[in-house]
Amino acid sequence: MYQKWTVLLFYKSIINLIFESYLFVGQHVLATLMECAVSHSNALKSKEIEKLDKNDEK
Repeated sequence: MYQKWTVLLFYKSIINLIFESYLFVGQHVLATLMECAVSHSNALKSKEIEKLDKNDEK
């Protein structure tokens, strides 16, 4: 009986570790995607501003 609980706790800790590592990696991937989206959005805004400036000059 003692060994059964030890094995179950061992497996539970391994599953917990895997789950937490997936969360950690997922968090970093999400942060990277958000940075890319923000920089892409800023680039689009600056292009639109340049177009407006060119139209104003005409």
